[in-house]
Amino acid sequence: MEWPDIRKRIQAGEGQHTEFKRGVDLRQIGPALSAFANSEGGVLLLGVDDDQTIVGVKDNPETVTERLTAFLQSACRRHSTRGWDVSTTRSVGCTRSRYRVSAASSP
Repeated sequence: MEWPDIRKRIQAGEGQHTEFKRGVDLRQIGPALSAFANSEGGVLLLGVDDDQTIVGVKDNPETVTERLTAFLQSACRRHSTRGWDVSTTRSVGCTRSRYRVSAASSP
């Protein structure tokens, strides 16, 4: 997903397949990712307020990626690692992160 596609998704707002999170709080991110995995999948955009304002994530992009990848690997053991992917970009002193979660296969 390229930046113009991400902007369109932000402008469309949150919905069944899109969730915004301002920061990297695993207590908030976990339920959103779980909901995506237990439905038709979706995209989690970090560094975006509920009002669609892009605030960025000030943490180091590599640290954010490692932290969330470890979280996904430990929390989603039954869900194939092919069911999600991570994309982070850095611009103007902040990081934008996108996490795509596919629907989990039936147990």
